[in-house]
Amino acid sequence: MKGVESLVATPGRLLDHIEQRTLQLNQVQMLVLDEADRLLDMGFERDVFSILQAVQERSDVPSRMGVLASATVSSRVMQLSKAFLRNPQRVSVCE
Repeated sequence: MKGVESLVATPGRLLDHIEQRTLQLNQVQMLVLDEADRLLDMGFERDVFSILQAVQERSDVPSRMGVLASATVSSRVMQLSKAFLRNPQRVSVCE
């Protein structure tokens, strides 16, 4: 089993891989969670927290980049980003 440096995933599928131990997290340098806000809205905050914590605990990389991608940004997503990210930045794209 090899590790990955860049990881882009939806929270539900990534959690499946973590629980089944089909993915090594020790080399993750960049984590992008897509649709994390939807999972939070459905009451799965603990799952998102577990993913972020697993990457943080299992990574041998001293400096990582985390991205929470979403069409909307709720206050819960902002709280989560502040808990796990250093100097979190919000990027908005408007037409």
